Amino acid sequence: MQTKNKNIILIFSGIFLYLLDRLIKIGFMKLPERFGSFLDFLPLQVDLYTNQGISFGLKLPHFVIILASVAIMGIVIWYLVDAYKRKNFFHVFAWSVIIVGGLSNFYDRVVYGYVIDWLIVPWNAVINLADVYITIGIFFLLVDLKKKSE
Repeated sequence: MQTKNKNIILIFSGIFLYLLDRLIKIGFMKLPERFGSFLDFLPLQVDLYTNQGISFGLKLPHFVIILASVAIMGIVIWYLVDAYKRKNFFHVFAWSVIIVGGLSNFYDRVVYGYVIDWLIVPWNAVINLADVYITIGIFFLLVDLKKKSE
């Protein structure tokens, strides 16, 4: 597939994933009970949770979280640009998915002062679709790193 076509697919996929996460979060904010019952098909529990901390419920001052988020997003964007220059589409995809998730959670922090979480996972953590995107991107990068080390 040509690079231009890959770029178009990647851009539209990123927009779709971002909007999907935003719509689910808005649904939980506006109608938590009704929206939660709409997702009953999921094998996990769902409920609205406003996460004012960071991963694993760690609490930090809001301005520290915002500054750290900006710094981390800058680093991730640098890696994305580097992967694009090297024409490593696998890494471009992985870094793009991480950016989409990061931007959606960053939007929550700036606009609401917390991240909207709604998916309760077995070890009593509450996450959202953006967290899943970030995890998938990191997983792809780790798989590629393992492949290269063999």
